[in-house]
Amino acid sequence: MKIVHLPHIAIVLFLALALSFSGLTPCLTVETSFAKSNKEKKTGKSKKEESKAKETKKSKKSKKPAKELPAPNSISINKASKEELMRVPGIGPKTADAIIAYRKENSFSSLEDLIKVKGIGEKSFTKMKKYLKK
Repeated sequence: MKIVHLPHIAIVLFLALALSFSGLTPCLTVETSFAKSNKEKKTGKSKKEESKAKETKKSKKSKKPAKELPAPNSISINKASKEELMRVPGIGPKTADAIIAYRKENSFSSLEDLIKVKGIGEKSFTKMKKYLKK
């Protein structure tokens, strides 16, 4: 049994019609199937199979353990150690170092002074401000 894809049906029907006018009896079995996407042709997997494979890859990747969040208003920006600062969302090792370097030169008079630290913008400041105190 031959599988004919949709674009070729018109040609097959034309040939069948031409054969019938010539006096010959056409005997054709036409089975239609939907063409596979280019990705399916290359990988041999359907979209569902591809998404399952991606989910499996994501779950196999090792994830860092989640930070234990500090209590609100519990970390002093003028006294906290690097490790304490790094518990705050949005503060990693480089940002903690930048905060410590900045406070050696200038004391923080308000939480908003954090925006002056390199690497801290409005978005990061919004994430971290509820955990910090002056």
